[in-house]
Amino acid sequence: MARLYSHLFYLLFASPVLSPAVGDTSVYLYLLVPLVDPHFLRELGSRPIERRHALAALLFVAASVPYGSVLFLFKVVSVVVCAAYMAYTARQGFFYLYGYVALNVGVALVQAVGVLGFGAELLFPAAIGEFLYGAYALPTGPPPTGAEGLLMAFRFSGLSREPGFFAALLIGSFVLLVDDRSVPRRRTLLAAHALGLVLSFSKVSVSFFLVFPFAWLLRRAVDRVPKWAVVGGVLGGMMVVTQAMYGVHGADFINQSFLHRTIGYAVVPELPARDLWLGVGFRNAASRAAEVPLLRQGLWFEDRPGVVVAGSGLSSVVIDHGLLYFALLVFLLYLLRVRSYPLLLFLVMTINENPLTSQSFVLLGIYYLLRDSERRSREAPSATAPG
Repeated sequence: MARLYSHLFYLLFASPVLSPAVGDTSVYLYLLVPLVDPHFLRELGSRPIERRHALAALLFVAASVPYGSVLFLFKVVSVVVCAAYMAYTARQGFFYLYGYVALNVGVALVQAVGVLGFGAELLFPAAIGEFLYGAYALPTGPPPTGAEGLLMAFRFSGLSREPGFFAALLIGSFVLLVDDRSVPRRRTLLAAHALGLVLSFSKVSVSFFLVFPFAWLLRRAVDRVPKWAVVGGVLGGMMVVTQAMYGVHGADFINQSFLHRTIGYAVVPELPARDLWLGVGFRNAASRAAEVPLLRQGLWFEDRPGVVVAGSGLSSVVIDHGLLYFALLVFLLYLLRVRSYPLLLFLVMTINENPLTSQSFVLLGIYYLLRDSERRSREAPSATAPG
């Protein structure tokens, strides 16, 4: 029975369109599975928790309370619970992620063969969501026939909301699988991940594979870089590049999808001092459009103002919650003994989304950070002091 809960969790985790939405809020069913798994809850109640883990979770949740949003607080708690649940399934030998990611690659392959070979729309995510939930189906990106590809004529998303999110999930799973040498049929699973990355190839894939080979080759040197410098370097680098691109092309001429993923980096320098330090509030960025007219350029400004900067990576955290909250998150990286190399990979693999959301690929990236930290602690306890 314990395995059944884990199978259900990873099926829903790798296949977001199997979950519904209520209004603008996605109701990811995988977030509920840990709360109804009696085996996990029993272990959670009996297993000793390290002080630094308990302190980090407490600070994370407590610092999030002042933002006054039940939805945001639920997202924060879901990060803690899902990371703990994935760690539990790994300890029990129930970590079924790779198989369900491969299943999604199979769905993406059916989509590709249908479109490219027969001109047929087979297993499109929007159609599956509507079949399951009707008006409550999870919103999805453009259909595969409307998602122009970088490597192929079109991009495909399996049972994910859009190709970019599917690519990010594949990248996170791939990074874990590269380290997981004891997984049965590992080479076959790696081949399936590679095929999926080709079928879904997106901007996040370009960003990741421009960085990953060099980061892996220089991983020992990267680990010597202070964590604050890694986070600050990614945030600052994205701000400089975005400002330069907007200055040359103008926000009006930037591709809307790219604009949605970068607009936050252009907005941050425009914020007044109070908002910069304390944030504008969760999903409240559009309220500052009078002071920062650039916000009106954001995708969904009129229809979904709460997500106008939600896809802009680290800048989304700064805009919503301010630099003080951002600094606390960096402190938690030290408390949890996260290494700089996996931190850099996490920041790149989640560059197309706010790193505090409950999107499955973001949660997977957070689990990757914590798993690496725990593995290093067991292998070399004396070498894991915060640095």
